[in-house]
Amino acid sequence: MQGPKGLPGSLLVVLGAAAALAGLATALRAPPAQAGSLPRWSATTLALPGAAADPEADVAEVTCPSSSTCVAVGGYQLDGGSSAGFIAWGSPQGWSALRAPLPPGTKAATGATLSGVSCASAARCVAVGSYVGPRGETRAYLVSGSGASWRSVPLALPRGVPSATTPDDVSSVACAPLGQCVATGSYGPTGAPLIVTGYGSSWLAASLARPGGGGSAELSQVACPAAHHCTAAGEYSTAAADTYLLTASGYGASWHVALMPRPNLPGVGPSQKLVSGPTALECPAANSCVAAAYYQTTSGPRLAGALLYTSSGTTWGAQVAELPPGAQAAPQEPVVVPSLACARAGACVAIVSYIGDYGSHEDLPLTFLLSENASGQWAPSPLALFHRPGKPPAPVQLKALACEPAGTCVGVGSFVLSPLATATALLTGHADQNGVAWHTQLAPAPPTGGSKYSDTELSRAACSPQSCMAIGTYVAGAGGSHQLLVDSPRAAR
Repeated sequence: MQGPKGLPGSLLVVLGAAAALAGLATALRAPPAQAGSLPRWSATTLALPGAAADPEADVAEVTCPSSSTCVAVGGYQLDGGSSAGFIAWGSPQGWSALRAPLPPGTKAATGATLSGVSCASAARCVAVGSYVGPRGETRAYLVSGSGASWRSVPLALPRGVPSATTPDDVSSVACAPLGQCVATGSYGPTGAPLIVTGYGSSWLAASLARPGGGGSAELSQVACPAAHHCTAAGEYSTAAADTYLLTASGYGASWHVALMPRPNLPGVGPSQKLVSGPTALECPAANSCVAAAYYQTTSGPRLAGALLYTSSGTTWGAQVAELPPGAQAAPQEPVVVPSLACARAGACVAIVSYIGDYGSHEDLPLTFLLSENASGQWAPSPLALFHRPGKPPAPVQLKALACEPAGTCVGVGSFVLSPLATATALLTGHADQNGVAWHTQLAPAPPTGGSKYSDTELSRAACSPQSCMAIGTYVAGAGGSHQLLVDSPRAAR
């Protein structure tokens, strides 16, 4: 299918204003038949500086520190064959983007990208990423700033670590409201967990002990719901090739590191080898977190599934992510939770992704939604479908979720029209004590043109207290150039 014509090297963004979301929450509480009263969404494109003709832009993360400011980061192809990280910022009034700076003195760097971003306020943001150094080694770095002003620094390591050691992975960052930021990852040839706290050019690396004194560990998720209170999650691999979920709680130089106990899993014996690792983490309050993890056996019967861990203080409980009635995952295929979102403690939603059959189509990547109820239990919602006149309903492949504190949630992804054709999906719902009721709709085509079912993909979403937005890519022209796209709801006229 030919995509819409657009600007070389651009993004697509969709934004929402406070008035639109106020009407959205009211409409979402209404029966599905009244979904026509939902706000419409509008789209805009965003050019990337120095992009190649086919930039293949990828959006890694987006955050909205205020109702008038959102920040997105990722990577894209440059004219000349290399790649760079990008930082995009904007509001319903307009968007801008710049190429992310590398640390001062960096030479012969290639393959740069940004993988995460968080903001303590609209004027105080931090992004994390990596680039390939002159000897082919991967190096992590930090970028701090806001708007058009950003400064990059190399990542600090704990005291006593040899100077030749480089941090090879920092994939997550979280900023406490009006406070410092925390970035997590790993470093060294044997895989040591890394946590750094700070902002701008001042960062402190904590010295963390590995559980059991050996093995390798990485912290890939972090959340900071309150000042001086952060939680990180990752995985720990033993010499015997078992992996466990690893957690760290604390701030600055003081962290408590612990292994999650192995849960009782259906069909999995206590002696079976198991690999498990986190895929998402949300902490809506200082003593309330939700972590998602995958698991897969590597001995005995091959089984796979997803887990949802919920914490109350330092105690974590696990629940297996159950598929909706009638759904069945393909044997030995992974089941993962790629995204979590919480309106508040006890009101969270999760995407579960698996390979399964739908209608006459086999082995399709499918998703469904789980909602947390007032008692802390997770229950699957019916498979989200897109209804088309005279055609079978199309299932939805969701990529990301976001919720604002009043309870409005947004999901983004694609409707599967056929094994070879998709259309961009928007889901909106309102979280209450009974879970979330969802409405599906098509995302608008880019303003540069294109058919109703254009080759667009919204891959990330974010909400502030009064607005939500989604960001992704679209294919411009027959040449297949990947551009960036932003969407937002607007009040219907």
